[in-house]
Amino acid sequence: MTGDSMDELLATIRAKAAQRGNLFGPPLAEADIRAFEIRHRIELPEGYRRFLAVVGNGGVGPPAYRLMRLGEIPNHMCPEFERDWRELPHITEPFPHTATWVWEDEEYNQTRQDAARHGTLNLGHDGCGLYWLLVVTGTQRGQVWALADVGVCPQSPGRDFLQWIEAWLDHVPFWA
Repeated sequence: MTGDSMDELLATIRAKAAQRGNLFGPPLAEADIRAFEIRHRIELPEGYRRFLAVVGNGGVGPPAYRLMRLGEIPNHMCPEFERDWRELPHITEPFPHTATWVWEDEEYNQTRQDAARHGTLNLGHDGCGLYWLLVVTGTQRGQVWALADVGVCPQSPGRDFLQWIEAWLDHVPFWA
């Protein structure tokens, strides 16, 4: 996405959010975004980074139980997930997936399941163990994926963070 088209999409998202009652928290200062990136040794995907700086940090949603602020994790998270997303020890490791993987169809492999959280930020959850992830490393960088107790999958059709937010504002189902 070019800078001009991203600017246009961000302006569209801001306008749609304002029409619905200003759904997002205040934007983050560039210094705060950069401090997060330095602390975790990553560069956030440009669409998400610009959203934080121009539109807002966290808010009503998506997901159903609200969009997390940068570095925040949902309440009531599985203990094994909580450390990974609070401390982000694997955020610099490449996200290993390129297609849907349903692990309940295979022999149990905890190491491979744990790797499904590598290279991601937790955007929030829809309840019942369904988490939305922003991929920050690897070939799927910038894309939004879903993680549940049975597997991991990309949006269908694939959406980056800004497309995911706009789809939600337009009431487009995430699986349409």
